[in-house]
Amino acid sequence: MEINNELVAQWEPKIQKMSSNSYVVGLDKEDLAQELRIALIKAARAYDDSKGAIFHTYYSKYYLYIFFC
Repeated sequence: MEINNELVAQWEPKIQKMSSNSYVVGLDKEDLAQELRIALIKAARAYDDSKGAIFHTYYSKYYLYIFFC
């Protein structure tokens, strides 16, 4: 998957919604949004569409790590 500003822009509304509706100890809203953007980029690097999963599946693996680890 190509990683560029368009990818981040496409997911930005979801990132903003998630950061507004979530709380992580030690992170304010903007810090959480930035962590979610980093997770998006990591997920895009790891994504392999030949495995049959949709991208959101990869992304959820990375952003759930932020919330629970």
